[in-house]
Amino acid sequence: MIMKTVNEAEQLLSIWGASAQQVTTILSKSDALQTRINLLFSIHDCLQLLVRDEKERNGYMLKKHSGSYFDGRKPLEIIASGKLEDLQDVHMRTRNMVCI
Repeated sequence: MIMKTVNEAEQLLSIWGASAQQVTTILSKSDALQTRINLLFSIHDCLQLLVRDEKERNGYMLKKHSGSYFDGRKPLEIIASGKLEDLQDVHMRTRNMVCI
């Protein structure tokens, strides 16, 4: 398995439209940094399967979504809380869309 770096994760978050502050909040937590990076790239992989159009795929994290979990919120806003649990939840919800 190829390990992704913090730099690659920063680039991915930037592509998703994250602000510098959001990137710092998501990645600066010392707990489970590699887990955070792996979750981000797993979300990315799921989105590649779900959304063919690159522009739409890259904008997914900035788009408000309906449903009981997102409830009009943007996935990027949720993970920008900095809580590992929020990142895990967004990952699980995105992964579940692939596995329907």
